[in-house]
Amino acid sequence: MSEHHKPVKVTVSDPETGAVLEEKILENDYWLITVGNVTVKSIQRMGRTDMIAVGPPKKGEKHV
Repeated sequence: MSEHHKPVKVTVSDPETGAVLEEKILENDYWLITVGNVTVKSIQRMGRTDMIAVGPPKKGEKHV
């Protein structure tokens, strides 16, 4: 478990061009990034805990 309690800045960039695709400052939060043929299948909140399932889309399921 990290003891880092200060905000962090997350930068997502194109590895080929270096172009910044998105930036976000996080503090007491998380940012889930999926790439390619991966999608969030479900999110379940239990009290203060989030459970996130990720995986490939089902056949015929639209990837968003």
